[in-house]
Amino acid sequence: MRSVNRAPAIAALGVTAVLLMTACAPESAPEGANVSATPTLSATPEFEVGAVVDAATAEALNSDSKGQYRGYPMPDGSYIVVDRGAPLPEPVQQDINSKGASHAATYTVDDGTSTFLREREKIIAQVGSDTGKRVVALLRMTGYDFDENLVTSYFFNGPFQPGVSYGSLAEAKASLDAWLSTQVAPNDFVVIFPE
Repeated sequence: MRSVNRAPAIAALGVTAVLLMTACAPESAPEGANVSATPTLSATPEFEVGAVVDAATAEALNSDSKGQYRGYPMPDGSYIVVDRGAPLPEPVQQDINSKGASHAATYTVDDGTSTFLREREKIIAQVGSDTGKRVVALLRMTGYDFDENLVTSYFFNGPFQPGVSYGSLAEAKASLDAWLSTQVAPNDFVVIFPE
């Protein structure tokens, strides 16, 4: 019986198998690329605070109630990007203040009805939803003091000093600024001013 050297045949089979496996394998992706067979959604892109976006973009931003960004609706129908952890763009703060001023002009005297409270709560809820921030409302009210003198006073609604009143807007703002300076994340708050 003659001895047959099978090493070259086995080596050839091995090379053929490697070539077949390579031909059937998917192309290799660049390092760091997502090679998942199912598509993945990219993370929310960064938006520039103060940028004007269209309604569809604003709706997408606002659909994530815990998201970092919001599309704030402006009176002209446009939307401005706000970041729940950053200062508000000036046009947005002005619009919020106009809501507070409108409320203060409508309800100048506490007439004992619940309409004043209902409207105030509605504005606070809307501003909170539109900005993603915690809301502090500074309210202006005219009423009678214990000596029956008609006086205007300012007081806060929200996480800062509810029930404490001030005799002037400047005094109320100074007290609020001092409180905000002690907060870990002061930009997480939005203030509605009455004027």
